[in-house]
Amino acid sequence: TNKLYIFQNVPYSSYELEDHNFLDVNIKVLNILGLWNYHWKNKQSWRYIAYFSYSSIASIFLVLHTFCMIMGLILNPEFSDFAEVAWVANNFFATTVKYIFIFVQMDQVQENIMKLRGGVLTKGLRWCQEQDNILRKINKQVKTLSIIYFSIGASAVVMMHAAVGSSYYKLYMELSGAQNYTGQDEKLALIGKVWLPVDLQDPKTYLFIFVFQTIIYTIGPGANIATDALIAGLLIHMCGEFHVLKYALRNLKRRALQLLQQDRIVKHGNPDLKLLQLKMENYSDGSNIKYVMHTEADLDAKIYEAFVEGIKHHQEILKFVIQMEEQFSAMMFVQFLSISLRLCLTIFSITVAEDEVKFMVYLQMLIISFMQGLLYCWFGSELTYQSEDISRVMYETPWLQGSRKFRSSVVIVTMRAQKLVQLTGGKIYTMSLDTFSAMVYGSFSFFKVLQEFSTSD
Repeated sequence: TNKLYIFQNVPYSSYELEDHNFLDVNIKVLNILGLWNYHWKNKQSWRYIAYFSYSSIASIFLVLHTFCMIMGLILNPEFSDFAEVAWVANNFFATTVKYIFIFVQMDQVQENIMKLRGGVLTKGLRWCQEQDNILRKINKQVKTLSIIYFSIGASAVVMMHAAVGSSYYKLYMELSGAQNYTGQDEKLALIGKVWLPVDLQDPKTYLFIFVFQTIIYTIGPGANIATDALIAGLLIHMCGEFHVLKYALRNLKRRALQLLQQDRIVKHGNPDLKLLQLKMENYSDGSNIKYVMHTEADLDAKIYEAFVEGIKHHQEILKFVIQMEEQFSAMMFVQFLSISLRLCLTIFSITVAEDEVKFMVYLQMLIISFMQGLLYCWFGSELTYQSEDISRVMYETPWLQGSRKFRSSVVIVTMRAQKLVQLTGGKIYTMSLDTFSAMVYGSFSFFKVLQEFSTSD
């Protein structure tokens, strides 16, 4: 016969899911840069067409500027600052690739992200305030990281413009006619060194190219940082979803009681309940239930139902990560190659720097490259750890007292959780701290080869 269980003072609340503006800072920046179209579902509207045109022009600008920088390295190589120019060209190449990848897949990327903001990951798989609090805390971490990252990028853009401030003054004096700088030893300088088939010392030509580079050196660093912050933010949110899932698995009985209360189960045919009443106090205002009476079979059925909810949540997380892999894998392959090359160039430049100013510039470039690679690999490793931790949390479920069907499902989920969840770069690089260590080690090894080659010459 079924046993009768009585739980006293079981908390209950008619919890209503909250809407969250996850990744709101990231999305606003992406929108400014042409990588988030708020009208993406209505492709016939003039707003969609106008925004698409804006994004296309930004892509063309980035491609042209990257091409001119690479041609400048090929046609006018100057060893004194070759590494610095190559570092910037490399960075712009990676930025252009990332921009185009997200631009081409904009609809798919937005559809995937909306699962966090209002889709299945937001609405269908949470049932208590504690789970919302976990995700709110995670989003606060993402927002803080993004604001810090964007602030660094904005300061870098301001410093680049300030570096050629004298050229702005000379250009103003030329165009106003107050002073003629043509033919002087000091020449008008651009923000970045590029090859151009025009005379840059002509004030009107310089003004046109200067405006072009001003746009590029705003979009370029912004797009680079925005894509980095977006992917890092998605990784952090996926770790947060695993935290929510683990909370649900640890509290299967609580969820089962909540489901029982929602259903108001009274089985009149059960002899154990013939003369019993299901007494509920203050149910209407959603406070609590003084006594909850149900059979062991009822509880087992609801525990299994709660566990199935967890399985669905796990499947949605895995599906989200798989879609991220499909959308960003090729892009991340280029990014990891770019970071490796920049680390190598910067380390070599530091060793040959002849003055402290150059040394500090190269050191700053090294820190930027180092942190950019660490950003991906750190949170990639955290995602893998959180996914593996699901198999350990399975032992915290009531599997010993559960039904045979429940125990079988626990075994299956445990086996699936032991399969690593990872993001890769082109199926070659894995976003992990081990990969980052190998990348840094490889850069130092390549630097040693360059150093020996330079010494032998």
